[in-house]
Amino acid sequence: VDHMYGVSLLERIASVHKIGAIGHSLGGYNAYFLAGIDKRVKAVVTSCGFAVFAGDPERDRWGRRSWFSHIPKVSDFLAKEEVPFEFNEIAALVAPTPFFLWMGQKDRIFPHWEPAAQAVADIDKLYTILDVEHQFKALIGNEGHDFPSEIRQSAYTFLDEKLNPEN
Repeated sequence: VDHMYGVSLLERIASVHKIGAIGHSLGGYNAYFLAGIDKRVKAVVTSCGFAVFAGDPERDRWGRRSWFSHIPKVSDFLAKEEVPFEFNEIAALVAPTPFFLWMGQKDRIFPHWEPAAQAVADIDKLYTILDVEHQFKALIGNEGHDFPSEIRQSAYTFLDEKLNPEN
């Protein structure tokens, strides 16, 4: 909800015509969660913010913890060995909005990149089915939990092209 208030605030600025969201790690999944539920977001970038429950060695990270809670209600499901959703299902809500996704194979926070890559393939398939495959760009590299400068520049270019196509 806080992010949606932020979008509302940005809309009040006369010089703002299109709104994009970009984030790394926690900010990365916040960005695509926002774009999935708030269609005022016209393009989104996630860097090292896409993971899945499948294969996650620390599934409990997503629920209640003493120092930080991502999605508190998920703890009740995980305690019963149930997975209430998968993150590509949330990411699917972004479509057909332009979506740039970066993840690294050496990410120590999300080391289970293979199942995540399968989920990325599902998102790609959705964009293809919707005939907007040009709106989805996914890069998986040989990096850690980082947003390397060349990937960051590609993300900025993506946002610029999608938010300002007349330039």
